[in-house]
Amino acid sequence: MFIIINITKTPGFFDSAEFAISYINNSIVHPPSYPFTYIFNKAIGSILPFNIMWKLHFVNALYSFIALILFYLYLSFYTKNKFIKIIFVLQLFLSDFLLNYTFNLEVYSLLFLFTALFFYIYEKTLRDTRYIHLLIFIFSMGVIVHQLFIFLIPLLFYAYFMAKKFKYILFDIILAVLPLFVYFIFWGLSKNIPLMNWEDPHNLSGLLTLFFRPGYKNITFYFHIQGLHIVGLNILKNMGIIFFFIPIFFYKKNKYKILFVLGYLLIISLSFYNIADTIFDWTAFFIPVYIIFYGISVEKLDKFKYRSVFLIFPLVLFLMNSGYLPYGKYPYPNAYFNDINKKMIGKKNILFVNDDSMLFISNLKLLQKETKFIPIIPTFINFDWYIKSMEKYTKLKYPKFSKSKRSLYKFMVELRKLNPEYTFYNLGIVDRSFYEIGKIPPTLLVKFYDKDFEIIDYQKMDFLSYPPRNTFEYKFYRSQYEIYIKNLVSYYLNYDLNKSLYYLEMLNKNTFDYHYLKGMILQKKGNLIKARKEYKNALKVE
Repeated sequence: MFIIINITKTPGFFDSAEFAISYINNSIVHPPSYPFTYIFNKAIGSILPFNIMWKLHFVNALYSFIALILFYLYLSFYTKNKFIKIIFVLQLFLSDFLLNYTFNLEVYSLLFLFTALFFYIYEKTLRDTRYIHLLIFIFSMGVIVHQLFIFLIPLLFYAYFMAKKFKYILFDIILAVLPLFVYFIFWGLSKNIPLMNWEDPHNLSGLLTLFFRPGYKNITFYFHIQGLHIVGLNILKNMGIIFFFIPIFFYKKNKYKILFVLGYLLIISLSFYNIADTIFDWTAFFIPVYIIFYGISVEKLDKFKYRSVFLIFPLVLFLMNSGYLPYGKYPYPNAYFNDINKKMIGKKNILFVNDDSMLFISNLKLLQKETKFIPIIPTFINFDWYIKSMEKYTKLKYPKFSKSKRSLYKFMVELRKLNPEYTFYNLGIVDRSFYEIGKIPPTLLVKFYDKDFEIIDYQKMDFLSYPPRNTFEYKFYRSQYEIYIKNLVSYYLNYDLNKSLYYLEMLNKNTFDYHYLKGMILQKKGNLIKARKEYKNALKVE
């Protein structure tokens, strides 16, 4: 009931709308494309009669619910006490990452399910070696669910060598390779030219690109010690310090598990390029740590006389992380979209979308015919398959496809000649090719003319009128606005100080950026005493 009450009918943030497009339109989501997420969403969602977004959120929450049941069964290997098992299930559920991704359509709930399933079968295998073949198959499926599942491979090797089933090695290799063939489902899906394909799987290069995610090297394998500190704090915060240190006290009996956890944490901590700034994105990979250490903890607490005191840990987590709950409402992505939609004055509009939070939701709205603009993804204009998709789903006339890469500005000029009735806008980062008509700040909305541009004002933005809420969704979308507003403050410092001050007053005033930018405005106006005061305030906040 708790999960059902909190399910929403609107797209969530990040990639939520993209997974909805995939369900509706059979589109191939961004690499590594997550074929099992598509298959399971389609299979379960197709038998449910509800609103599309509601049932997709329900299916997504169902994965987490099943994962929690499997986690409960996993704990049964360590204790028969139902009360203490329920405490630890609640502790896992109310961790920020599980709570968040349960209610936001993404790939991670299915990853939780397969992780919990892997650990349940892993424990079965240690007790009955016949399960080793099933464990190998589940591991391989888990890697297809999300490729970083491969970090669990040391546990698989340990179970395999303990099982000593080497005579079945050829059979096990086949089991390990078999799930890879699910990628060929994209071959058939792409024949119907979905709206967003990300790649053409009809050639080997395109198919491999869907599996081997280009750009992963920019996210992972960039070692820095700061990640260790951030991961450690996040683990302790959500796990409850005592549940992290209980296993350490009983090191001798559980040394292989503890060494795996510490090694796993070290890899996670040091391997992500941007973990210091976007720790939230990667907390999904902490679940193996929780599962292993919770298993050891329940075994040690099984005979503890005052175990009811541990109820305080899930209660504290609920109070800390309840901000992730939409409580039946998800206004922020829609408000963000509506603000942009309303600011376009023409009857027919084209929007170059360079903002991740709007990229998928605007394409979903296009598919549902709920937008007055046509979104174009600038990085895709030089791909033939993307132009074919746009020709199918829009009424635009497109310039002849060029095998040599052309700039976005040149593409716009060609597109404008063929579609003179359309007004052209840009959201987010402006392609450098437009700099020949002037240096344009990355901001919410810029209107393009042939040789000029106009920055659309921020007045009467619905989203900015929302009272601040301590929710991740609100902070995420508010941060999008504030980044663009700060860009305008900096931009107008060189052109119009009054306008720079006008945008500055839209920012949160108790921040380093607010005081620092205000100091720069006052310095430009020649008021050095007040400027110095603002710089000092900035340092105090920092």
